[in-house]
Amino acid sequence: MISFEEENEDLLGSHKSPYFWEEPDPWYYQLRDVIYDDCVFAYSQTRDTILDFSGDQAYYKLAWYLRYNPVYWAAFAVCSTSLFVGKRAHDFLHQGERVRLDETEAEHDTRIMWIYPTDGVACMLAMMDLALIAYMGDGGVFQSATGTDDLLSLVITSTVFVANCRFYAAMKNRNAWEVKMMIVTNVVYATSLTVILSLGISEVGWFNQYWTLPRRITFFMRVLQLNFIIAGACT
Repeated sequence: MISFEEENEDLLGSHKSPYFWEEPDPWYYQLRDVIYDDCVFAYSQTRDTILDFSGDQAYYKLAWYLRYNPVYWAAFAVCSTSLFVGKRAHDFLHQGERVRLDETEAEHDTRIMWIYPTDGVACMLAMMDLALIAYMGDGGVFQSATGTDDLLSLVITSTVFVANCRFYAAMKNRNAWEVKMMIVTNVVYATSLTVILSLGISEVGWFNQYWTLPRRITFFMRVLQLNFIIAGACT
């Protein structure tokens, strides 16, 4: 479905170590190169994914109705940012590359369209939850219903990230039973999230005084995470 060429080049170049007579670059140069490579990776993979879903196979030449379409670029910015953050987070766990050298197309699509973007949103949600908890000055987390909700949200978000790490490991180990379990886990989470978000809007209302700007942002991020799960499950 999606081209592997950019990732193959990154994989071959990322494991190259300097010769013993070469002095390695300073850490900030290495960090710059890693971030640049991940930005290029996120750009190319997001472009190919969106164009593949739109049915346009001309990956390297955007049609005029996409090139000048603000909706396309807004979706592109959101998707590429989520993919970039998710891949960076999984890189710390040595899960930022192909699951195996003989990675299948389905496994590649699962990483790019499901695991990385979903966990990218999860990382941003976790930072938002931590900021909301730290911002509270009304007696602590457990003395406020709002603070308890933020703490519970942080626990759920962390659990989703850990589950997707297991998802990656299951694909790497060719554990078909565990892969199916992780898919079921994501589907159950997506179903529960849909119900919770729907009930939240129907019972509390959109214009309630407790719907502050940070909480509206977290709501839309949950919806975005839900969309990534649905898109990944449909591949």
